Amino acid sequence: MLIRRVATFTKSDSGIGFASAWSPTGGEVAVAGFDDCVRGWNVATGQPTLTAHHAGTVPCVSWSPDGRTVASGTSAGSVQLFAAGSGQSIARAAGHTDEVRSLAHSPSGAYLASAANDGTVRVWWAADLAPVATITAHAGLVRSVSWSPDSASLASGGHDNTLRVWNADGWTANGGLADHRSWIAAVAYSPDGRHLASASGDGTVRVWNLAAARYAHVFDDFDGWGVSDLAYSPDGRHLATIDMNPTMRVFEMVTGTVVATANASYGSTALSWSPDGRFLCSTGFEADIWSVTG
Repeated sequence: MLIRRVATFTKSDSGIGFASAWSPTGGEVAVAGFDDCVRGWNVATGQPTLTAHHAGTVPCVSWSPDGRTVASGTSAGSVQLFAAGSGQSIARAAGHTDEVRSLAHSPSGAYLASAANDGTVRVWWAADLAPVATITAHAGLVRSVSWSPDSASLASGGHDNTLRVWNADGWTANGGLADHRSWIAAVAYSPDGRHLASASGDGTVRVWNLAAARYAHVFDDFDGWGVSDLAYSPDGRHLATIDMNPTMRVFEMVTGTVVATANASYGSTALSWSPDGRFLCSTGFEADIWSVTG
């Protein structure tokens, strides 16, 4: 497999891009953070398609499954919803008391989950940000949330070194996993829902076989660097990671071997995989698009 940078959509004088989200078709990518905005680009042409201004820092972004709306989380603790085409504001919810670190639309499109530094996970109706549930999820910051493919479970990872799973039926705890030795930066369900991957500051990625309640893989190929983000390929055959070096790696999930590496731009801490599997987006002082072939 080969990872090759094919485009850079912004430069370091625009600030930092904290996270990215792809449109459902894969034709556009939105990045949160630059100039206190959410900015979007057409991947094929590199032309800007979206600008949504915020009053402060924007750490996270999520694109709705129907492609019509984009959600953002802010350093002030609010969650905002705006039209994907125009950037026009649709709704705003102020529930968290500290910075929102992660957002995720449920695959069903019904819910939006947000995770924040206040230790809570909040669930909203995706259409209008009406509140659904507040979960006291972790003892400390909550860094990441991820939905199961059937939208029946929500996973969260936090600074208490634990990975937790919540039932969407009542928002009760379905389990907790605590083998990491440092904070959990990112969590992600596999596309088939059988595995749950977590990336940690302890320099490991752990992939849990949920049915068997054991590890499928423990990756520690990061030369001691903490792992800041991860993303499954759409077919579930590969897992991409980025560490604090920053180095991008792609693991083949049957054998657990590294099949590709690339040096990301300085300051890059996050990545996302396009829905068609053709591209990765890494974000930091730049927003870079990488083709994935082979």
